[in-house]
Formats: sequence, C-alpha cells, structure tokens
Amino acid sequence: MSSGHQAALTAIESEKRDSFSVPIQLSGTDLKMSMQLTERPLEQSHVADVGTRSFISLDRYLLAPTLPDDDPRQKHEWFPLYVSYQREIDVKQELDNMHFDTFLPMKVVFERIHKKIVSREEPAIHNLIFVKSYYERIRWMKMYNKTCTALQFTTHGLQSARDTIIPVDQMERFMEASQRAEGKDRVLYLSPSEIEEFRGREVRFIKGDFIGIEGYVQRVNKNKMVIVTLKGIQSIALPVYRKDELEFV
Repeated sequence: MSSGHQAALTAIESEKRDSFSVPIQLSGTDLKMSMQLTERPLEQSHVADVGTRSFISLDRYLLAPTLPDDDPRQKHEWFPLYVSYQREIDVKQELDNMHFDTFLPMKVVFERIHKKIVSREEPAIHNLIFVKSYYERIRWMKMYNKTCTALQFTTHGLQSARDTIIPVDQMERFMEASQRAEGKDRVLYLSPSEIEEFRGREVRFIKGDFIGIEGYVQRVNKNKMVIVTLKGIQSIALPVYRKDELEFV
C-alpha cells in the first residue's frame, strides 16, 4: 500500500467516531445535515488511486441524517399532506414526537363487540393530515424519516405543493369546527366533489353546540347544514337543528 493510501486510511479511522455537518442546498435553502459514521472497518478495496489524488469511498459507512432544528425565522404555514390509508394515527404520533404542529380530525364511532356497544376514536378524514411548518423542513422529514415516507404533498390540480398552502384564518375555523363537532351526530366531512358549487348565505351560529362558528348554508342530503370549508381540499358540514341557531353575517 502506498504512503498516500496509508495516510488516508489513518485519517478516516481516527475520525469515524466523530460527527460532522455537511452543508447542502435544498430548494434554495441552506441546511446542514448532521451525520454519524459507524464503526464498520474501512477496507483497502474502498481506496482508489486516480492520478495524483486518493479518493476514499464512504459507501460502507452508515450515514444517519437527522432532522434540522426548526428555524423560527422561516414562515410556518399549513400544508395538507396525503398519507396512505390507515397510517394516519401512526404518522401523526411520529410528527408529534418530532415537534411538528399537526391536525388530524377525529370522530367517535360505535360498534358492537361481544354483545356490547363500545366507542372508539378514528380519523374523520382518511388519507389526509395537516402539518404546520415550512416546505424545506417537511420535505426533509419526508425523505429521511421511515414512518413519514408514506406522506406526499398534495396539489389538488394546482401547479405545486406550495399552491395548496392553507390560509391561517381558514385553517383556524376548520380546526375549531372539527374539534367542536367531535362526538356529535350528523356531522359530515365532504370532499370538494361532494360540495355543490352554489354557496348559500354566510351565517354564524349564535346558539347550540357550535356557537360562534361561521360558514355558509347549504343543503346536504336534503338537510340544512352549515359548511366550513378549506377551499379545494376538504369541508365539514355542521347540522342545523333550529332556525334561531343562526344569524346572517
């Protein structure tokens, strides 16, 4: 082995237990990827002499990138993300562990088990979860977290994922309506294809379980409902039991 090869091997062996940061360019934003080299032995076959330079291949070392710290300087926005069926809760738990702001509407369902009626919670919307962060950090998380590789940006016919960013006021109204509706009867979650293009008048609940919530009136399955919508993504329909529950906005 040449003296150049031996020196390269010695340098790698002395540093393979140390962490290092690699600056990368990701969608116009500079991030740093922290990596840890494992203690796998460096084989001589992984050193190649090309001209006067020695190149050392690190493909036999395990590189374990970690999620970059949240950057408060970035604008945090709500993104709707597609998640494969029946993995919504697992993905939410993983995101919560990584300190992402998330929202997954839930509903209470009843079922008979061994002649007993039991209740349980399940996602009210399948294949969809809402995450508040900035694009580059979400993209990083999707790439390197095993559980979250099931996530995909949704475009809903728009040009890019950034076009589906949900305005804060819309998201806050939708979240409040969803949280207040949990466990209530006759509440429906509707996809854009299930909503009529015609919109009724804007109203506000002044009585009942949904007092203070605003939306617009529409009939769904012949029933009068108040629709709170995330335009082009999802809507929740709240039942109206009495006319005096509403006032026009």
